[in-house]
Amino acid sequence: MVPSEPSPAPPVRHVRKEVWVLVGAIVTAALVAVAVPRNQGTQSTAAPRATASSSGEVQRVAAIPTPKVEKPIPPPSPKSRVWKVVHHLPQADKTEQSLRRVIRIFFNRPVAPDVAERAFTISPHTPGTFSWPKPDRLVFTPRDSLLPATQYTVSMTPISGSQQEEEYTLHEARWSFSTRAIRTYWKDVKPLIAAYCSTCHRPSGAAAGISLETYQDVSRYVVQGRSVKSPLYIFLRKEGHTIIMDGPNHSTHDKIAIIKDWIDEDGAAE
Repeated sequence: MVPSEPSPAPPVRHVRKEVWVLVGAIVTAALVAVAVPRNQGTQSTAAPRATASSSGEVQRVAAIPTPKVEKPIPPPSPKSRVWKVVHHLPQADKTEQSLRRVIRIFFNRPVAPDVAERAFTISPHTPGTFSWPKPDRLVFTPRDSLLPATQYTVSMTPISGSQQEEEYTLHEARWSFSTRAIRTYWKDVKPLIAAYCSTCHRPSGAAAGISLETYQDVSRYVVQGRSVKSPLYIFLRKEGHTIIMDGPNHSTHDKIAIIKDWIDEDGAAE
C-alpha cells in the first residue's frame, strides 16, 4: 500500500494577510471603546459610534438622543377686578343723624366711578351729587336736607361686566341709618338758653340790652338757614366770650351744634 502524500502547506503570504486583518480589527475596536465614553461626557446629544463586526469591518451605529421633557404652558388667567365696600358713613343702625348728612363709601381698591354711581341707590329717593375725593372713596351729597325722623337705606347693587378687556365684579352692600327729629325752639333751644343765658340776658340781668326771654327776642338774632350770618351763633362762637355749657350728657360743642342745626337745618322753627 502506497502511503498518501500530505497536503501541501498554505502559502506563507496568505497566513500573514489574515493575521494583519485580525490585528487591525482588534486595534480599531480598542480605539472605539476608549473614544466613545469621552465624547458621551461632553456632548448632550451623542454622535454615532463605531463598532467592529466579526469580519473586522467597522460599522457605524447611530446613538438615540435623550428626549426633552416639554413643560405644559399654563392657560392665560383672565384679568378681573373685584370691588367691595369695606366701610361707610353713617354706620349701620345709627340714629339721630344730621339732616344735612352726606354719605361716604370706602371701597377695597380704586373703583370705576361710572359703575359705582350706577349701582348706588338711596331710599327714600333723594336727589344729590357724587364726588370722588380719592379713587376708592365715593361721597354722595344730598341736594336738600334729609327728612327728619326718617330711616334711610343705602344700597350698592351687585354688577358684573367688563371694561377695556378686563372683567369686574361689584359686590352687593346694604345698610340703614335714621335721621334725628326736627329741632324746635321750645323743645331744643329754649332749655339751653334758660340754663346758660337767661341769668344775664333778661331785663334785670347784666346783658339786659340783648334780651333772650322769648322766641321773638331770639329770632331777632337769627338768619334762618344761615348760622354763620346769625348774631346768636356768632356770639356763642366768638373768641373770648366766656360761656360754660358743659354737662354730664353734652359738651359745650354739642350744645352749640344743636343751636347751629336748629338755624341751618330746621329753619329756626318755633
